[in-house]
Amino acid sequence: MRDVTDIVLTRGDPDHAGGRADFSHAFVHVLAEERARLDTGDERYSAAQFVHGPRWVVHGKSVVGWMGLEAR
Repeated sequence: MRDVTDIVLTRGDPDHAGGRADFSHAFVHVLAEERARLDTGDERYSAAQFVHGPRWVVHGKSVVGWMGLEAR
């Protein structure tokens, strides 16, 4: 499991973040707005999946476009 050094978290929902604690050494890349949502206490997210203290790398909005949309 040490081979995994970086994880891109597309959403903080349990079906996207489950098992994250198995890779507690890895950096977790997340968009700023999704990271902010995780701190709201919204029951949509499972706080237990983040109690291990992920190594967050927070990314802001992109200045790049793709087919008329903001690139992610």
